[in-house]
Amino acid sequence: MKLKFLIIFGMIIAFGASYFYLNPNPAQSTKNAQLKNTIITLKRYGRYQHLFPEYKLIIFENGNVIYDGDSNVQISGIQTSQISQEKVKELIDEFNKINYLSLKDSYFEPMAQDGTFVITSLAINGKVKRISSASHGGAPDDLNKLEVKIDEIVNSKKWVGECIPYAGTRSQDMCKWKK
Repeated sequence: MKLKFLIIFGMIIAFGASYFYLNPNPAQSTKNAQLKNTIITLKRYGRYQHLFPEYKLIIFENGNVIYDGDSNVQISGIQTSQISQEKVKELIDEFNKINYLSLKDSYFEPMAQDGTFVITSLAINGKVKRISSASHGGAPDDLNKLEVKIDEIVNSKKWVGECIPYAGTRSQDMCKWKK
């Protein structure tokens, strides 16, 4: 299942990047150019599958959303949904606000092996950026907030279930998952 997602994800990124390279259109307005062929992804997983939900989200510029729930989620498998283009633009604004494209590619601390891990990516304007982070890996707070914002805008809890944080932990670090 993970291999299938990686192959699909790689194809989406490759096709998206090649389209930007082969079809530049400088006459487009900035807002439309920024949204055209944008792909946003988020993957959450944990070292211990029985403790943490594992799922992936792919959000396209037209608002189409693909969810793929792997384990410890309310709904497993592939689901689709739709968000408005305004919500897609809102997410892009959040990426821009934290200067996502200039952040490090990875945020892991040596002791951050027991928590949750998140991979986000953004394909936009011919650029592709992917960031891997651990819940206690030293990632900027703004990146953590962006990850949560993606979940909120897509409303992934309808598939994943609801996180009830253990006392003294941040949201989505250590949860009892209400299904």
